[in-house]
Amino acid sequence: SMGLVRAVTALAVFPKGVNVELVATEADGFRVRVYERGVGWTQACGTGACAVAAAAVAQGRAAAGVAVPVALDGGVLEIVVPTDGAAVRMTGPARRVFVGAV
Repeated sequence: SMGLVRAVTALAVFPKGVNVELVATEADGFRVRVYERGVGWTQACGTGACAVAAAAVAQGRAAAGVAVPVALDGGVLEIVVPTDGAAVRMTGPARRVFVGAV
């Protein structure tokens, strides 16, 4: 998967870098690995998980209006893409993984 990430991040259309979501279909939802520009592999990306679910609904790979499980390295998020065009809803665990000071 790192070869694919390197190939995508090296594309000239992304001169400032790009975040990459690698997605696999699972029996009950999706498995996602996240590579963020300037950081590398990360445990999760809520925006990316929502995008995965929205794309799956748009492609008919998941149903709108019901929770779609998106498993990331940091845990599972439940994403609901509404049937009425309202905002996508995300629920899942939140925990502190880093503390820093300037």
